[in-house]
Amino acid sequence: RVLDIGSYFGIFLGMLSKPRFDCLGIEPSRYAVDYCVNQTGIAVFRGDLEAYFRENSDNKQFNVITAWDVLEHVEEPSKFLLQVNGLLAPSGSFVFSTICIDSLVARILGRRWPWILPMHVTYFNKRILSTMLYECGFEILQVGNHVHYARLSYIVSACTNIAPSLLHGFIRSIAKVFPKSAIIPVALGDVRMYVCRKVL
Repeated sequence: RVLDIGSYFGIFLGMLSKPRFDCLGIEPSRYAVDYCVNQTGIAVFRGDLEAYFRENSDNKQFNVITAWDVLEHVEEPSKFLLQVNGLLAPSGSFVFSTICIDSLVARILGRRWPWILPMHVTYFNKRILSTMLYECGFEILQVGNHVHYARLSYIVSACTNIAPSLLHGFIRSIAKVFPKSAIIPVALGDVRMYVCRKVL
């Protein structure tokens, strides 16, 4: 059984083979939930993890819980992690991605780092996040760069927003070599993916 926290339009859950996986999403956006239910048939709980946990805290039912780019939006991350742990079956897996403020890219860009946004309320460095996961009953099995896929036009726009103005022409000239609709993998080390196992 797989629970995806922040499932949005259900793209990740839709990629899983339904005969093998029993999937559920948690999503606060009514628009996204309606889309999932009406267009994909994926089961989605409308609300946040805390609301779902209140109703299901006695049922340790999931083998895998995922949360892609969610943890930085959470005001009480320790509470969030304990609730994830409480919904996992023994030795269940928690796989998530989050932005990392101690990454080389973040340190180089400083205030121009594009992940500094009002919607991001919590920032982690590697040491603090590792300690928090351990204290909430998780063992870290693997940490790696999380890959985002974006259209070239979006990447060019993002680069011109953070680069000095004298480089804008160079960035646009490089971009002309590729079709604007090209999808580019982006992994700069400032978004990490954690694979964890429940141990407590």
